[in-house]
Amino acid sequence: MSEYTKTCVVWLLWFLLCVGTINLCLCNSLSSATCWEIERQALLKLKAGLVDPANQLSTWTDEDCCRWSGVSCDNQTGHLTYLNLSTSGFNGSIPPQLGNLSILEILDVRENWYLRADDLQWLSGLLSLQHLDVLKLSYCGLQSLPSSLKNQHANFTSLSVLDLSANDFHSAIPHWLFNISSLTYLDLSVNNFNGQIPKQAGSFRYLRTLDLRNNMISGSIPASIGRLSFLSKLHLSSNQLNGTVPNIIGQLSDLKVLDLAHNSLQGIIPASIGRLSFLSKLYLSGNQLNGTVPNIIGQLSDLKVLDIADNSLQGSIPASIGRLWFLSKLYLSSNQLNGTGISDTIPDWLWNLSSQVVLLDLSQNEIRGMLPMSFSSTNIEDINHLILSNNKINGSIPSSICKLEELAVLDISNNQLSGELPTCWKNLTNLMAVNLANNNLSGEIPSSMKNCTSLVMVDLGQNKLHGNIPTWMGESLSSLVFLRLRSNFFGGTIPPQICELSSLQVLDLADNNLIGEIPVGVLSLLGLQGLNLSRNHLTGNIPSKIGVLQSMMTLDLSRNELSGQIPPSLSNLSFLNHLNLSFNNLSGRIPTGSQLQTLNDTPVYMGNSYLCGPPISQECPGDGTSQSPSFTSKENEDEGGDIQEMLWLYLGIVSGFILGCWMVWGVLFFKRSWRIAYFLLVDDLYDKVYVTSVLGIRRWKEMKGRRT
Repeated sequence: MSEYTKTCVVWLLWFLLCVGTINLCLCNSLSSATCWEIERQALLKLKAGLVDPANQLSTWTDEDCCRWSGVSCDNQTGHLTYLNLSTSGFNGSIPPQLGNLSILEILDVRENWYLRADDLQWLSGLLSLQHLDVLKLSYCGLQSLPSSLKNQHANFTSLSVLDLSANDFHSAIPHWLFNISSLTYLDLSVNNFNGQIPKQAGSFRYLRTLDLRNNMISGSIPASIGRLSFLSKLHLSSNQLNGTVPNIIGQLSDLKVLDLAHNSLQGIIPASIGRLSFLSKLYLSGNQLNGTVPNIIGQLSDLKVLDIADNSLQGSIPASIGRLWFLSKLYLSSNQLNGTGISDTIPDWLWNLSSQVVLLDLSQNEIRGMLPMSFSSTNIEDINHLILSNNKINGSIPSSICKLEELAVLDISNNQLSGELPTCWKNLTNLMAVNLANNNLSGEIPSSMKNCTSLVMVDLGQNKLHGNIPTWMGESLSSLVFLRLRSNFFGGTIPPQICELSSLQVLDLADNNLIGEIPVGVLSLLGLQGLNLSRNHLTGNIPSKIGVLQSMMTLDLSRNELSGQIPPSLSNLSFLNHLNLSFNNLSGRIPTGSQLQTLNDTPVYMGNSYLCGPPISQECPGDGTSQSPSFTSKENEDEGGDIQEMLWLYLGIVSGFILGCWMVWGVLFFKRSWRIAYFLLVDDLYDKVYVTSVLGIRRWKEMKGRRT
């Protein structure tokens, strides 16, 4: 090889080495691109405008903002593309500097409860973000939206997800929102939007989720909804919608969730719903729908949740429902359904629903007949909520019900059941609530029930049960919150073991044959909010330190044989709303106090001949001329009974609200994993958790639904 050739080869190798080095440097530079200074300054101004009590933005100090917490950049260009400020506890106003992040694709500011928008300057900036793809501003305390984009220089051409849920808007839904044709997800739920759904709602070409639930929207469902050919989830529940369920709904061939519950919709369930072959969840409860349940519902082969409760539906339960093999939750309560429509009995196919059924609610209908003698031969062995209350079911409770070992809630109250309770409760270790009230059940409470250690609620009231109140109730059922045994034939004394139930909030043993004194141990039940021992044969004094029960809201000791003075500590019960001490043998001066002054009705103390002082007319010695004892006539006694019943009705309402709040919010407050699961459930489910609904908890407007 000549010297010239060797020289050329050397230079060529040197050139290739240089080019490779340059490329390597460029690649390394691009792959670790730092953020742009203009965007870094915008973020610093954003930080300066926020109150950050949790110090979430402590990392926002380095030169490279792409490494900051909640910030993501494009690896090639270094432009900021994703800003996540969610769930950080920020306070203050949304700053306008957000609009300087011109390449931003995802902005997530949701769940900052104390973040506020003082004006619309921040919004006009966001509307200039041509690359914005996801915008989440839920739970930010926003109060207004522009009615028009005429002067906003809007460019939402890339926006696919817009979440403005759980704010405080008080206006009609701006029509311009429905002109963002690129949207696939729009969530305006849990606000105070009013007016009607704009007809432009049908202009979305790609929309898959439309969520307008929990607002004040009125009018009818526009026919233009039927043009949303890609729609998968439609949530319009908990509004003020009227009119009928439009037939056009049947054109939404991709629909998986249809939620129209808790409105004022009338008319029949349209047969066109049967064309929604992908539908998995159907919520029509809490409307004014009439007619019959259409057989065509049985064609919805993917249906998992069917909720048509709280309407005016009539006729028979269609057997086609029995062919829904994926059905897991069935709500048919509060209608006028009647079983088969021939013999009015529970149809056999109902007990052979899909083995995936975990909740069956047929309460408040006209269903007659008996429970199946063998639950073990049915397909519902894995059910955890069985709710058949307020019907006309007769016969006895079969022992095979104990085969339902996954059962958590059993409610067969307000029927015509008779016979003794089954003795096989030992396998129902998951049972949390049992309600058998208002039947004709007899015998004693079986001891096997002491194995149901998960019980939170027990209601056996208004039956013909007898014997003593079992001591094991206080020893084994440590989680008990609600115990109601009223209107039976229980005798003996109140077992002191009941006072070991530290979680007890409502204790109702009224209208039995109990004797003896009120156990002093009741003073250890510091969470007790409702106590009713009326209509028994209790003697002795009211515990002198009853004022330590600071949570007490309702106290009824009427129609016993209690004696002595009313303890002055009673005036310490600052939350006391209802008090009835009538028809006992109490004596002495009626105590006064700030709270007792609000309970100054004379019927509270009537039938106690030796009480004196306000609010009754009998004066105490030394107060002036004595008057004859009053309130002892039969007429007054009957009036007292009516008032007692009225007060107990209030107790049911109050205690239901309290127990519902304790079971839901108490658990969520102390157990973080359950709290997280709950909020995920609110996003995806609207399920009736019966333990709370049976105790009367009001639907929570801000997040009512446990449904998708």
